[in-house]
Amino acid sequence: MESISNEGDSELLNFFQSYSEICDRTAKQYHLLSASEREDLFPNTYFGFYYNKINQNYKNSISGYFSYINTIMDDAMRCSGDLKFATVNLYIFKPYVTNPVSQAIFHNGKYICRNFPSWQTYKYDFYMSVCEEKIYNFWDRIGDLIYFSLKLDRDIEYKKLYFGTVIDFLSSRAIYDDNEHFAWLKSFKNNEYKILNESRKTVVHYHQKATEYHVLWQSRVDDVDFQQQLYEDKIAKVDYYAHHLLLQSVGFQNLCLFLEFATNKDQQF
Repeated sequence: MESISNEGDSELLNFFQSYSEICDRTAKQYHLLSASEREDLFPNTYFGFYYNKINQNYKNSISGYFSYINTIMDDAMRCSGDLKFATVNLYIFKPYVTNPVSQAIFHNGKYICRNFPSWQTYKYDFYMSVCEEKIYNFWDRIGDLIYFSLKLDRDIEYKKLYFGTVIDFLSSRAIYDDNEHFAWLKSFKNNEYKILNESRKTVVHYHQKATEYHVLWQSRVDDVDFQQQLYEDKIAKVDYYAHHLLLQSVGFQNLCLFLEFATNKDQQF
């Protein structure tokens, strides 16, 4: 394989630099921060508390548990960072997403909305699917953290370990009902997470977001109002994902405060 010439390498490096600067500006413009960047929500005491408690509990326990807990924590933060990056790219490509109405032709007495997507539309579609998965991945890790922190392996089979099953089990015990931070996690699970999970299942098991919108476009190519609404719904998805990025930060803060309450209440550490 031929190596990239110095000139070509320089061109790529300039492109990467420009792209990085655009991403940074876009993140600042839309106030996009991953969970690990929200220092205003996470004073060091919360992170310190969590790591210290986990360390005390597992340092003399099963080999590898402490390392695994740290891996889960790290992966959750990476998932949030990935969501930020994907959302930033959605905002970058949003202005260039193809609207089938703009490509409509008049044929046999009615308008037919054609759809020849721009390359930016393909990028936008790709990052929508990434966002769906990264949001779910983050909350899956939150379920793992609760599961291991509260030693729920005695109550929930590992193969059934999901964020939803963990919250449902704790709800059934009714011993944390007086805690506002658990109430937040429970409300999120029953509302925003439920909606997100149904959409995520479609992306993972059936079809990507791009396919979903393509099928909807095909279903009513001669309905201009429908096509316009479909386009507006699509470009609005970026705001939905940005909202979930914020929910990850708020959710992780509530997780830390809930675990502080729960571990003190149960005296498990």
